[in-house]
Amino acid sequence: MCHIDDPRPRGQTKASPEPRCPLILTGFRRLPFPSYHPSMSVQEALEVRHSQRELIAASMGQVASVLWYAARTRQTAVNQFGRRWESRPASSAGGLHPIHLLVCSQRTERVDVYDPIRHGLGRVALANPASVSRYTKEIEEMLPHARGTILTLGVDPLATATFYENHETLVWRDAGCLLGMVELVCAALGLGCCVLGILGTPLLTSVKSRRVLIPAGACVIGRVWHRNQGCPGSGG
Repeated sequence: MCHIDDPRPRGQTKASPEPRCPLILTGFRRLPFPSYHPSMSVQEALEVRHSQRELIAASMGQVASVLWYAARTRQTAVNQFGRRWESRPASSAGGLHPIHLLVCSQRTERVDVYDPIRHGLGRVALANPASVSRYTKEIEEMLPHARGTILTLGVDPLATATFYENHETLVWRDAGCLLGMVELVCAALGLGCCVLGILGTPLLTSVKSRRVLIPAGACVIGRVWHRNQGCPGSGG
């Protein structure tokens, strides 16, 4: 077993690196505020949550509601150490939130990134659009009966490394918190979610960014398919 040192705060540091999102964007669109609200208690959501492998596409309003409840920024500040601190539903080491949520749909080459402050999607410039198609095809082979929205986690390691020594394990804990929050929110909204056993490397290598982002996991969200609705793989 390898030895892993505990993370330690670096103390007084310079302000967080800018720009906040290193991805190169070509456009932006605001998302609607939630029109779909949780219909059950936390206890009920925990009881019904399980991986859903048969999904059909959710509406943009439903996707926006998941992003709002799971990943939006509720408050921002700069603390006494010069750290940019944010409060979001999922916890993050030092309130740094180094993970960017990339959003794409199957059978498309468009990639967006969620802006948790403005609650919108920034369209990401692509260095290799064909790699996006290969990525969505790979997921389609893993989940042949799912046609949903793919959320991929891209970590900006500099955001955490600037303020913590031995920072490497922190981002993986952040990723687990965020994926768990997405799952719970989907359950509360009556939607389905399936966390994938991949990192999302093909997608992260296809986007243009000012800094390297590390892939840290992915999931597919959508409406739960019921057998009286026909084959979920037959639609777009």
